[in-house]
Amino acid sequence: MNIKRKLRQEASAFVPNVLDKVLDRVGYMPTPKPSFWNLKKLSLAGAAAALIVVGAVVIPYYSNVAVVANAETYVEIAIMPASTYNETGTVAEEDIPVFAYQTDKDFKTKTLASAGTNAVYAKNQNAKIILAGIGPENTVGKPAEQVTLSIIEKATLSGFIEISEVGNFVTITTSGENLANRTKLEERIYDTVMEYFRAREIYGVLKIGGNNSVDFTGYDETDDDVEEYEDDYSSHCHEHKDDDDDRGQSWGDDYDEWVDEHDEHGNHQGGHGGRGND
Repeated sequence: MNIKRKLRQEASAFVPNVLDKVLDRVGYMPTPKPSFWNLKKLSLAGAAAALIVVGAVVIPYYSNVAVVANAETYVEIAIMPASTYNETGTVAEEDIPVFAYQTDKDFKTKTLASAGTNAVYAKNQNAKIILAGIGPENTVGKPAEQVTLSIIEKATLSGFIEISEVGNFVTITTSGENLANRTKLEERIYDTVMEYFRAREIYGVLKIGGNNSVDFTGYDETDDDVEEYEDDYSSHCHEHKDDDDDRGQSWGDDYDEWVDEHDEHGNHQGGHGGRGND
């Protein structure tokens, strides 16, 4: 019996009383525990009331924790200009700007660092050029679709999406435990970007869908400083300011047919009917 008593004492030192912590959090002070014989005198009504109090405290607490933990969604954007294929037909990966960001439960972007002023991780040099055009400070606390559109717009102005070429590709990957949140966010981003493509008659393919993870492992707070790339952004914009003139008179004549042919999400004028693979 002494051995069993010692084991129980040691186990209690390693297993915290979670219920006590919850009750303490809400300011509930339980009365001293009655003896074994006094427990027999508790009425059924009293026992039921005690269960109701405990349930009222514990269930909402753990429900809220679950909702917060599953609410965040991670997004990665890769932009492949139409001319990134080289003579061998492969893609020069360094030419593809890649971005990543994180959203809260309201689909607003969150800062990458605890005291940071940037919400978008620009993963390579070309991505940093585009981010310099946006301004990192303009990416924080914004709707995800607005931040995504800013990336697409600046990529277009600086020539990373080529408006006088056919076959630009934008791949957007989402990750998050809450499938409903992730699906809703994908729809908002998809509709926003496709509306922009249609308005500008950009021959672009947008592929969007869920995946296991979005990688932030290479991020460092120094990545937030893209001031050195501002001149590069301006130079790119100047170089591509007349791209509209290269389109020709028949540009856009087959636009709707081309989009319908290459659209992996179904006919979606104002919405879309399919999804990428989860």
